[in-house]
Amino acid sequence: MSLIIEDRLWGMLACHHRTPRQASARVRAASEQGAVNLSACQLAYPGLVDAVLAQLEAAGIAPSRLCIEVTETQIMEHPEQAGAVLTELAAAGITIAIDDFGVGFSSLAYARNLPARILKIDRSFVGGLPDNPRDLAVVSSTVRLAHDLGMRTVGEGVETHAQLACLRELGCDSVQGYLLGRPIPAGPTLDGFLTHGASAGEYSFRT
Repeated sequence: MSLIIEDRLWGMLACHHRTPRQASARVRAASEQGAVNLSACQLAYPGLVDAVLAQLEAAGIAPSRLCIEVTETQIMEHPEQAGAVLTELAAAGITIAIDDFGVGFSSLAYARNLPARILKIDRSFVGGLPDNPRDLAVVSSTVRLAHDLGMRTVGEGVETHAQLACLRELGCDSVQGYLLGRPIPAGPTLDGFLTHGASAGEYSFRT
């Protein structure tokens, strides 16, 4: 399990032919955070926090440059343990994001107890904007309540200019989707990733 976590991190931080120290210099020069998605199994791994911090230290990269994304469904598999682990990671300076929010069984009432700074609204709701009144109501209320809890919001799966305009009007902080750019494929170099930050297809309305 530790090896899987380390591979996830090094897949973001380094090219196959670069040393960790060379990779760290490139990441430090980037203006955005790098994001790593973790599974429920990895989230439950007892050595997760130590493994993550050890990899960052070895590369000479500050924890604040890393965002760890977990879905609400993964969190709800072991809510107490997940909450404790995410709190420890956040205390170390790592940004926590709740991914695909709205499709699981949690709520913002539960999310308020997590150390998350970013709430990513699932594409299933964004896809119905701006015409579906139910999706409009869900996204609008989620953005408003997330802001009240001190979280930034990201609308996922934006594919049309109408969706982009609607999310901006609703007060969403950032958006992601094919309209803005395709995901960066895995390959022998992370030049594109290091240039564009956490997501090549992400745009922020607010800084």
